[in-house]
Amino acid sequence: MRLIPRVLKDVSNIDTRRTFQLRNPHSKVSTALTIDFPILVAPAAMQAMAHPGGEAATARAASQLGTVMILSTVASMRLSDVAKSIPKHKASSLWLQLYLFKNREFSLKLVGLSVHFQFSLFNPAQGTRSRKSRL
Repeated sequence: MRLIPRVLKDVSNIDTRRTFQLRNPHSKVSTALTIDFPILVAPAAMQAMAHPGGEAATARAASQLGTVMILSTVASMRLSDVAKSIPKHKASSLWLQLYLFKNREFSLKLVGLSVHFQFSLFNPAQGTRSRKSRL
């Protein structure tokens, strides 16, 4: 790979929009998502401990920027409150970081709520933890 410097390049007409194809691994359905600002807001737990607006304030900010907010599984606010904080037509900009719990009923309830409030589900792959690899 070679880096090519772009010094004094005209940036007066930049388009930062990006389109992603979201695919359901269990079906052939795919959805296009276009965002204006190509940086996603990563999940951070218990945001209300740092700011009274909590995750709802973060969702509003992400929505205004035209990007995606990924809600933590251990958020300090209900999914319904976060979903109500942004306009309905921006619902695709809310994703839920979904970790599966040993209590299967709780996990299924969380999936049901996320579908009801139009959250996209994001299930991170489990990486190798160095402690496990040393055993």
